[in-house]
Amino acid sequence: MDKSIFRELQAKIDHETSLRDELSSRVETIDQESKVLRLLLGEFEISNNETSIDITKSIEVIKVKIQELAKVASEHSYYKYVNVWDRAIQEVACLTLLAAWRGALQGHEDKKYQLLTLEQVGQILNATLVPVYPEEVKFHISIEEYLHGVLSISTELARLSVNAVIYGNKEVPLKSLQTIENVHSSFQLLSLKNDSLRRHFDGLKYQLKRAEDVVYDMRIHNLLNE
Repeated sequence: MDKSIFRELQAKIDHETSLRDELSSRVETIDQESKVLRLLLGEFEISNNETSIDITKSIEVIKVKIQELAKVASEHSYYKYVNVWDRAIQEVACLTLLAAWRGALQGHEDKKYQLLTLEQVGQILNATLVPVYPEEVKFHISIEEYLHGVLSISTELARLSVNAVIYGNKEVPLKSLQTIENVHSSFQLLSLKNDSLRRHFDGLKYQLKRAEDVVYDMRIHNLLNE
């Protein structure tokens, strides 16, 4: 057997490994900036509007990192490599949704207590990467990544409800419950064929119960009437 065949295969393997390493390196920078953004959103719960400028700047930094990833990823098969970055983009989608929902995103204060659409998330992250339908082969923020982000923000809102009560904020638990209820009812309209999404949705009922319990406790302690 001609051994040159194996040398050619090894060259392809080396190229594949090098490309995945490059993509992973760019994804890692997005993950690092996402951690910064998550920290800033945590501080926003306490300081309120004082950190909104930093939050907006943090999203701008993430936008640049996504552009860098897209530049490399768009030169190659989308579906072959999407698993390299999909979790990072899901996290970014979640944090972008959360920042807007909290009214912490400058220029989008009117979206407070509302969920951004897929297109709005794409426009915020990169005007040239407006989300497209899954049949597109170039890098994009997929419907699945957005839906994972919506489910993840429900977890964040359930947690936020508890913290809001501690800080004396009565509005956030009510708005959180309303949003989670809307997400829960809206997802029931979908026919989820994606196993990962279906499992993620299965956990939503626990977040809904958690948010309901917070509001219930507020009612029985007459905190909503004060």
